[in-house]
Formats: sequence, structure tokens, C-alpha cells
Amino acid sequence: MLFKQLTAYNIQMPADEAGRRIVLNTKEWRACIAQQAMNHSFKALTDHQVSGTGWEVPEPDINQEYLISVPAQDKNIHLLCYRTDERKIPNSAIKEQLNRQVAKIERDEKRAVSKIERMTFKDEILAQKIPHTLPTPSRVLVVFDLDNMTVLIGTSSEGAASCIKSAISEQLLPEYEVDESPIKARLLPPVFCKADARDHMTHWLTCANDDMPINVCLSDSVVLQRDKSKNIAITGLGMDSPYVKEALADGYRAFKVPVSIMSGDIEMGCITLDKYGAFNKIDIPNEFKSTVDKEDEGAAWQLLYAELASTALNYQYVSDVVMGAFGTGDALDGVLARVARSAAQWAEGMQRMGGVVVMPAEIT
Repeated sequence: MLFKQLTAYNIQMPADEAGRRIVLNTKEWRACIAQQAMNHSFKALTDHQVSGTGWEVPEPDINQEYLISVPAQDKNIHLLCYRTDERKIPNSAIKEQLNRQVAKIERDEKRAVSKIERMTFKDEILAQKIPHTLPTPSRVLVVFDLDNMTVLIGTSSEGAASCIKSAISEQLLPEYEVDESPIKARLLPPVFCKADARDHMTHWLTCANDDMPINVCLSDSVVLQRDKSKNIAITGLGMDSPYVKEALADGYRAFKVPVSIMSGDIEMGCITLDKYGAFNKIDIPNEFKSTVDKEDEGAAWQLLYAELASTALNYQYVSDVVMGAFGTGDALDGVLARVARSAAQWAEGMQRMGGVVVMPAEIT
């Protein structure tokens, strides 16, 4: 299983004047998203820009469209690419030049350099170095599944996902007028557990192995929480250790629980469940990780597609394990189930487009 990086959101449509949910018009959304992505396209950095963001053509070898419809059983699945360029100047280089400049003033002028002067010198050094520093590009693929009303962002970084989510909401989504006020749809995270996930996870810490959820194994670390107390982080100890038992007896509950996701006896990867029973990434064994020549841009693009396709294809497996662990099962007729369907359809579409994917038979 190659579940590596994915952040998923559910599209919640706004209500009209009568309190009824506005129906998502797929043709209207596709046209709007495509046009707005082009309007907010990525522009090359100027000499004095440190960073820049924007939407980019996701498959320049196929066409020059900013939004590509992925063939998957004639579903409304669309692909975009968000690009971030940043000029990364090592702090050590700035500090070294700043120290030389300060030392020269202190030696020649026999005086101390103020904090304001140091900040001014630092800004001047940055301004000198920025034009001569090549920007580093970063690309993240974004999937809109309008039939299942989900958005899949190809990153597990909380900061990157939040930034892209904001860009989607502010730049791409159609605007509706309700009571003479403009309003947009909301992007909401998946719900993994209907009850309090901390109760489930605290039980795992005290139960026998036979009572653990299927395909879930505890690790040797956990974060415990109690109201009006500092969190306790425990690592390198079994969950049956006296230290863990004493904390639980003292009113602490599971707050963050790293677990292994299993397929039989094979460890497929590790996730960390939070107090809501949610997770945003999985760490996979090195033998499952693909590598490419970073200088080969074409190979890097193929890896980007392959990783997101493999991620999406396996999201259904991981979500089934998590929902089973919390006893949610098929009762959760919400965003997580729709995300799983989006993932499977997206992966099938990627295969039709020639993407490298792992088929379900290979991961069960």
C-alpha cells in the first residue's frame, strides 16, 4: 500500500433564503473553476520577489487547460495543479554577512550596533541576495470530484493544505447571492468518528490484544491529556507499562495515538489518530517509496501523479480500517465514504490516462 499524502475535504453547499441547500451545478462549477484558475495562474517571480503562488497547467504534454477532466466512468472528476515558488536563502549565509558588517562598525566606529540597525542591515542583505537566488518550485495536485462533492489535495502538510484550501475557497469557488449578500460553499474536513474518539482510543490502551480493532496495532508511544493539566507524551514504552496505567487511572485520556495499519501480518504504514479520530498522513516503509532523478523534471512529474494516484486508490482501504476501529462502519453516510468513492474513481481515471497506479488486487 502506498498511501503517502492526501488531505480530503467535503464540499458543503450554502443554504438559500428558505434554508434549503443550494444544488451544486457541475457544469457551472467546472466552467467557473477553470476560468478562475486561469485568472489566478502562476506568474514567474520578479527579481525582488521571495515567493509566489498560483495555478498551473497540470498536464502540459496533453493540453494547455488549467482544469483537466479525468475519465472515470463519465464522472465529474477534475484535476488542477497549485504551484509555489520560493527563493530559499540559508540563514547561515545571512548571519555570517551580518556579523561581518556589525563587527566592522564596532571596530571602525567604536560603538555598539542597535537592534534596529541590525534589522535594517539584514533587510539590505536579503535584498542583495534575492535576485541572485534561483527559486525552488513546489507543485501539489488537486482533485475536484463534483459528483461526490469532495476535494482531494495531494499533500499531508497541514500548512500547505491550509494554504491551498484558502486559495480554492477565495479564488476558485462560485459565488452565490443569498439575502443580497455573497456567499460560497465551505470545505469541511472528514468526520471519522461519531462519538468521542478519545474514549475508543483510551480503551485500546487498556484492552487485551484480542479486543483491538482489526488491522490496527498500537505503537510504543502515545500522548495523553487531562483537563487543566499538561499533556503527557510517552515514548519507548509498551502501552501496558505501569507509567501508562497510572496516568490513565489518574484521569488522563488518549489524545494522540500512533498506530500501525496492517494487512494480515504485513505493516503497511503508520498513522497518528488525533482526539477526533482523524489522521492526515501515513508514514510508509522505505521499500514502498519511489525515487526519481530530481534533475529529470519529466520523471518528477510522473512520480507526482503516481504518488497521488496510489494515495487515492488506497484511501478507501485506510478509511475502512479507521471507521471499523471506531465502530462506525457503514453507518457513516458522510464525507469519508464519499472521499473513498472519489479516491477509487480518481485512481481508475489515472489508469486510463496512463498514470502508474497500484491496483486494488495488489494491496488486499
